[in-house]
Amino acid sequence: MKLEAWIKKEDVTQAEVAKRLKVTQGFLSKVLKRKKRFSPDMAARVEKLTHGKVSFLELQHPRYRKAANE
Repeated sequence: MKLEAWIKKEDVTQAEVAKRLKVTQGFLSKVLKRKKRFSPDMAARVEKLTHGKVSFLELQHPRYRKAANE
């Protein structure tokens, strides 16, 4: 499951998710727009927060890494 879909399904705001992950809402927004990427540590925290519904591997997929390499 994509993080965007999980946020919508759980009916939480980006701000709430960002607070739980201890990042800014702006950073989370950039990740969701593929302008930034999660570090491996952050990807693991997302997986834990979502109880595995958003996987570490999904967050490390090349489409997420692409933005960081541009």
